[in-house]
Amino acid sequence: MKKALMTTAILLVFAFGASAQVTTPVSLYLGGAMSVPSGTFNEGWQMGYHGLAGVGYKMAPCFQVAGKVEYHNFGFNMTDLLGIDGGATKVWMYGVDGRYAFGMPTVPFKPFLMAGTGFARLQWDEFEGTSLITAALNEGIPDPVTKVYFNFGAGMELKTIPSFSLFVQARYVTVATEGGSLSFIPMSIGVKFF
Repeated sequence: MKKALMTTAILLVFAFGASAQVTTPVSLYLGGAMSVPSGTFNEGWQMGYHGLAGVGYKMAPCFQVAGKVEYHNFGFNMTDLLGIDGGATKVWMYGVDGRYAFGMPTVPFKPFLMAGTGFARLQWDEFEGTSLITAALNEGIPDPVTKVYFNFGAGMELKTIPSFSLFVQARYVTVATEGGSLSFIPMSIGVKFF
């Protein structure tokens, strides 16, 4: 009897939640997946991974501004060849994106375009191993730096219930570094609440 009452209560809560129309202008984003090095950064670095969290505010029916935090990790590509380990590049990003969505309110699929800027904190892990190359590589590791980044991209959002959506997106990110730029392409899947 307890199981039947509990099941009925849970179903009623979910049914009420699914039928309620949430009108809050604030959204919460959580996501992540893979990050692909691009340009000169592609030479010597492996495909990495990332995670992101953001809070968006709807400025107009189709336009939202979102503050976000991201973490990217790229492994060094020559570790097996040189007999060493470590040397990952880590990137923390703090920024703001503008996001413009297309589509009709009744259609569950909404493509969107996005662009933004912020600050990226770059840091590098030390290499580990007994090789003489390890010491030489560690001597060349730069100090952590904070630089400006820009990103732009596109994606698709699928609204499943009024307060919950799934999204996929791909972006091009470039970080302004000394003597050039560090570029990569994050491809993300995630959830959007509200």
